Amino acid sequence: MIRKAEGAIVYKGNEFLLVHKVKVSALEKGSLMEGEWDFPKGGVEQNDLSLEHAILRELEEETGSTQYRVIKQFDDKICFSFGKSFQEQTGWKKQETTIFLVEYFGDDSDLVPKDREIAEVNFLPYEEVYERLTHKDTKQYFKSFFNEKLHDCVLCYPDLEPEQQVVFANDHCMFLQLNQSKEKGVQLEGSGLIVPRKHRETAFDLTREEWEATYDLLHKVKEHIDQHHHPQGYNVGWNCGEVGGQHIFHAHLHVLPRYESEPLSGKGIRYLFKSKENKRA
Repeated sequence: MIRKAEGAIVYKGNEFLLVHKVKVSALEKGSLMEGEWDFPKGGVEQNDLSLEHAILRELEEETGSTQYRVIKQFDDKICFSFGKSFQEQTGWKKQETTIFLVEYFGDDSDLVPKDREIAEVNFLPYEEVYERLTHKDTKQYFKSFFNEKLHDCVLCYPDLEPEQQVVFANDHCMFLQLNQSKEKGVQLEGSGLIVPRKHRETAFDLTREEWEATYDLLHKVKEHIDQHHHPQGYNVGWNCGEVGGQHIFHAHLHVLPRYESEPLSGKGIRYLFKSKENKRA
């Protein structure tokens, strides 16, 4: 038989959550062990309504917090075979662990484990996480996450880009700014992107809820930019498709404050398209 389990790569900013396990699970009668560092993981239980429900339950048990938002379920699983004695004791031959990417939005004060298997809960930077992880297969999975999954789409994991900040967010979308755009007098001062939390290729793929959330956030963003940068105008828009100038295929709404002191003041998007250089062959 195959034991179904779930686990989570939990992030807050550019740090990741590890738990220090000092007891083996109830499957092995709670026996003591030297201790191991791992991501929160556990078996799917009969009362779990779904894998997502299971990982949120597991996170509450192992960390004491409910302040989590599931971002993504990964296709790749962590799989391994149990030792002979464990197989004879439980009937389980293998384990398949489904991994989720999860965001923590608490303030750390609620991170008090309920599960006696867990001695510590810590957020750590990437390098320290990789060093501390006990199991080779989990280390390899985490490395793969950084080398492949993270770089698939930079807007799916905005908190993990050190030069970028999530300034505002709601349930469906976020406003992102690069640190350099906050400086006075630079090109694109105050500019940023509103992006859906879920991966949508273009603006045409957004749900109604995502459109409404984008609308709500846009007004909050304008108020923020007006207060901090005092622009005299705006360009706001989506690039859709490669020909339309889209280079990152995760839908993003450009919010570009404009200033009277710019050389191109008074010229908008149509100026570019109407130029002689844009004459069709």
